[in-house]
Amino acid sequence: MQKKKKEFLTIAGTASALLGILGYIYLSMNSSSIIINTHYSTWRQYKTTAILLIAIGAVLLIIRGSQMILENQRIARAESESALRKKELEKSREMMKKLRSPEDIRACFETIRRKDPDLSDAFSRLEEQLSRIAELKVRMRTLLEMNDLEVFANTEELLDQIEDYISANCRKAVNYYIISGDKREDLLKSIFVLAADNEEKLSEVQKFLDQLLDYANSQEEDDAAVDTLKIYRDTIKNSIAGGKVNL
Repeated sequence: MQKKKKEFLTIAGTASALLGILGYIYLSMNSSSIIINTHYSTWRQYKTTAILLIAIGAVLLIIRGSQMILENQRIARAESESALRKKELEKSREMMKKLRSPEDIRACFETIRRKDPDLSDAFSRLEEQLSRIAELKVRMRTLLEMNDLEVFANTEELLDQIEDYISANCRKAVNYYIISGDKREDLLKSIFVLAADNEEKLSEVQKFLDQLLDYANSQEEDDAAVDTLKIYRDTIKNSIAGGKVNL
């Protein structure tokens, strides 16, 4: 329907203007004979009609021209927005490719905070959790080495898995950020759930380290304490195995 309307404006405007111009030229070139044969008033009416046809044609063509300008602007704007979205998508893909380590994730979070300061607190909390697990790993390694607690040496690998788990949640947060658009409330809810999950894992690790500290300070072989530590360690393992976050 719109296409037919556009075609009508173009055809009608062109025909009206062309007919008016040809009529005006004919009346001007043959004004003497027309005036003699039909009187001056009739010639003037013909000429007025020709001018009116030209004016109508011009108005219709102007309307169509304005429509074309608006259409071209809309097309240009749509293409620009599409190009921008494509560019942002490519940047997001490149950004995600680089999120292979906590350092990459921190750099990504810094970029997000600069771009969207209102999300600073949410992503800063995730970054702080990354820093905490890194610090807990260093503390545990130092404690094990100082006290020759070889029986718990494989716990270092477990904490590496916890760090990987928290890093995965951070990558999920970036994914949600990429697709969220203006849905900031939904994004913040998703980040809250991920951060709460990270917090649970960190709490379990901290409990294990507190028990490990007590065991190291006791300076005696305590089978019950060892069993308790193994229970804490198994709890952490199980939390990772079944710790998929449902959003």
